[in-house]
Amino acid sequence: MYNNLGLSYQLEGDWDKALEYQKKALSMYEKMKNKYKIPFSYTNLGKIYFLKGDHSLAKEYYQKGIEIVEERKITGILPELYYGLGELSLRLNDLEKALILAKKALECASKEEDKLQIGCANRLLGIICREERKWQEAQKWLEESIAIFERLRVPYELGQGYLEIGRLERDRGNIQLSQDFFKRAREIFEKLGAKKDLEKINKELK
Repeated sequence: MYNNLGLSYQLEGDWDKALEYQKKALSMYEKMKNKYKIPFSYTNLGKIYFLKGDHSLAKEYYQKGIEIVEERKITGILPELYYGLGELSLRLNDLEKALILAKKALECASKEEDKLQIGCANRLLGIICREERKWQEAQKWLEESIAIFERLRVPYELGQGYLEIGRLERDRGNIQLSQDFFKRAREIFEKLGAKKDLEKINKELK
């Protein structure tokens, strides 16, 4: 319950409320000694701190999650933790490290046959290639991620995919095409009530 409330507030962009409920969820899992759920809470907390711009705490929670997963040999969460660290490295402009972590996320997700995280890792690789101005490679990764999200029917991740491929087309100078992708993303985020993502999209559409 606490976890779901935290995710709901996260989608709405209320980081403080999201943190409050994710910390309650973590405390509950620790009391229950639920070794499987604890690293999921670390992942969620890392993501919220990342969204808040608190990079040191985001890194701390992601790394704690990895330590627990490796120590207890828990499956199903490692790809997301590596993805989080890769996303953080990208924001800090460490493209080399971001690439290593994105590949690790993809490798782990492929081993675990986690299609959602394969899609997320593909998207991250596409963003990194875009930042490196490797347009064709970026397009390949982003299109692959979008295809996965469409098949899985995960609207939020699909919206993120449209946002990132829209940015790719903008950077390549294909303004009309980029606007089309941004509008697709906006439609999804409006339906989901993803306020912070709508703010990002509306800036792109100005």
